[in-house]
Amino acid sequence: MFPLSCDRGWPDIGVMRNETDPFAIPIIPLPVIAVTQARYARIVREGFWRKLLKTAGGKFVAPAPIENLLKTSPLIANAMVVGDTRKFTSVLVVVNFAGVEEEARKAGREFSTHAQMLSDPWVRDLYTRELERLTAHLAQYEKPKRFALIEKDFTYAGGELTYTMKLKRRVIEERYQDVIARLYADVEEPRPARTA
Repeated sequence: MFPLSCDRGWPDIGVMRNETDPFAIPIIPLPVIAVTQARYARIVREGFWRKLLKTAGGKFVAPAPIENLLKTSPLIANAMVVGDTRKFTSVLVVVNFAGVEEEARKAGREFSTHAQMLSDPWVRDLYTRELERLTAHLAQYEKPKRFALIEKDFTYAGGELTYTMKLKRRVIEERYQDVIARLYADVEEPRPARTA
């Protein structure tokens, strides 16, 4: 329940806090709000809270603008920023093989398979330069420090996208948890074992 002020007949929603997640930012169109007799707003439909990533240093990062920025590159088919409760952000990059093949032709390189292309150091260096170019204007804590190249794109049929083509972050993080763990393997502090 959230207090309202109705100076002009419309509820002034302002910044709201959710009791379960105080750092969530609401996306609440007016038809979704119900006003009770005590002049409090109640969210009718649940699940409309946009999540920000919070790094271990306490910085908040909005992943969607960074992902949209990365997808403007001809080398990147799709991207997902990860780094919630981690020391820095990283990104899962879905490779656009047509763009990489074009760059390889310009450089006089040739690859027989996609797996060979992904494992080649020249390709990793190409993506390192591209990510640095695209994220040059971002704040230091927003810049992805590491990346992983993924061969298969995220799809609705695969369960990684909603029907409106938004990323299902939890599903993708579960599916690529070993890849994400390798990105942070050398910087994670060992956690003490729990005793029963």
